[in-house]
Amino acid sequence: MEKAPRDSIAEIIAKLPKGTVGITDPIYYQRRLEQSYPKADEILPMLALVYCAGIVDGEGTLGIRTRKYATKNATSLYFTPVMMVEMTSKTTVEYVANVLDCHVNPPRQDKRLTKNGKVRKPSWRFICSSQKLAKNIKLLLPYLITKRPQAELILEFYTLPKLHHSYDEDYKVSIREKQLKIYEKIKELNR
Repeated sequence: MEKAPRDSIAEIIAKLPKGTVGITDPIYYQRRLEQSYPKADEILPMLALVYCAGIVDGEGTLGIRTRKYATKNATSLYFTPVMMVEMTSKTTVEYVANVLDCHVNPPRQDKRLTKNGKVRKPSWRFICSSQKLAKNIKLLLPYLITKRPQAELILEFYTLPKLHHSYDEDYKVSIREKQLKIYEKIKELNR
């Protein structure tokens, strides 16, 4: 069965009974239609980000890693914000990593056994850090629900000045204290 062709906006307006209250300018309606819906080339990237945000919310981790560096004079603590997603589905991890422009790590084989005595399936993961992480969090933030507080704290972390060896020691300590507070808040949220 063939579908009847749709009437244009001008034809619809022409069919309205005389005295109909409202705007009958076809250009007005055309502009409203164009503004009401996202363009086709905007929908797919937006849906991809919504999907990735859902995966990060459900299967991912947003946190801050710590590393200690010992020198002759002292031991320093360094913080690195990270986003990690780990799953047994290689396809899903690769898709999310591709959308977020991250690298997929080789599978990890877990030697522990399940309740049935079988070996666990290998798990795939990607880890995103540094400036890519800041960019990705800004993209995902509107769609994150569960991990939104952690994402906002990581963005706050990135607003802090980077440490430099030429800074005054007191200034370095104040930056470290702010970094440590953000680290503790995220650690508490991830429990």
